[in-house]
Formats: sequence, C-alpha cells, structure tokens
Amino acid sequence: MVKNAGSFTITLDEEGVTEQTAKGEARYPYASFTSAVFRTDRWYLFLDKRHAIILPLHAMVSGAPAELESFLREHMGDCFKRK
Repeated sequence: MVKNAGSFTITLDEEGVTEQTAKGEARYPYASFTSAVFRTDRWYLFLDKRHAIILPLHAMVSGAPAELESFLREHMGDCFKRK
C-alpha cells in the first residue's frame, strides 16, 4: 500500500487500467499484467509476483460484475486462474 494515498479509484478502459490516488496517477496497459486471478469476491491483476491491482466486486460503480471477466479476457487474453 502507498502511505497517505487516501482512497483509490481504478478505471478500466480499452487501453488499460488507470489507478488514481491523492498522490497521483498510474497507467498500466493490459500487456503489463502477468495474470488475473479471481478469488472469492475480487479480481487480482498481477503486475508481477508481489504487486497487483485489486478489484473488489462490491466496489464497482459502473458495469456489471458478471461482465468483468469477459472484458478482462478480451483485453488480457487467457491468463486467468480461479481459486
């Protein structure tokens, strides 16, 4: 976690994932991710073994949780695991 970052806003669009905090903004093209793992009620989009963008389904403010997997597959390929 980033110290004193406040809340995180994660946006997924056609080009990639944008992470916004009080400290700034980071942009990750989908090719940056090594895997996407769904566990219980959230997606983990891994940048490497120690860093991931976490997408809790209950925090979604637009789109449908049921559509998120197909969106990610379309943009990231078949690098998915379910646990």
